Amino acid sequence: MDKTLKEEMTKMGNALFMAVVLVFLVMAIQFESVRFSLMVMACIPLFQTDNAAGRGFA
Repeated sequence: MDKTLKEEMTKMGNALFMAVVLVFLVMAIQFESVRFSLMVMACIPLFQTDNAAGRGFA
């Protein structure tokens, strides 16, 4: 079972990576700039950590 779990986690990690790359490429096409796409992609984790910290103090 451990081997199956490891294989599935690897597949899920690959799917997540491909999804992030696809979203980045679509944003780069929409914004017509790689720089703006990188800025938006960098802000998403920062927003999530701020959101989680805010819930702890509410």
